[in-house]
Amino acid sequence: MEGILYEARFTVQKIVDCSKEYDNIARVEMTNENNEKGVLDVHNKLYEKLLRVGTIAEVSICTELKISEDIHIKASDPVYNPKVSENLKKKIGEIDYCMHGTVFEFQQTGDKITMTVSFGGLLFILTEKPETLVKFKSGQKVYLVCYNTRK
Repeated sequence: MEGILYEARFTVQKIVDCSKEYDNIARVEMTNENNEKGVLDVHNKLYEKLLRVGTIAEVSICTELKISEDIHIKASDPVYNPKVSENLKKKIGEIDYCMHGTVFEFQQTGDKITMTVSFGGLLFILTEKPETLVKFKSGQKVYLVCYNTRK
């Protein structure tokens, strides 16, 4: 990963089954090591190992994936690159889940900022200190990468 904008280790606190509204979707409520909150919508068939309370996952938000020395895939690239799916898992084996999306909303919540990133309708909602989110801007294209998921 290159252009890392945010990294944290999250622990799953609660899982909300959203299958009545959406097929195969769960909303995972988590807290990081600083007790800040994150909410991640996941496809529950693709990322089953996150769906247990107490599970720990490393989460990074970045602007570029470095698959190999000659394959760099920027989140801002306007065209889908099939090399992502072809090479991601075999080149970066520790990745458990990866999504491409757009930062679309910031809201002040007391002394914190809540940032929402949309991944084709699946959301990542992060509440953090303002200084932690200064690298983000509305409309920015990013990758969310989850790795080292473990109980």
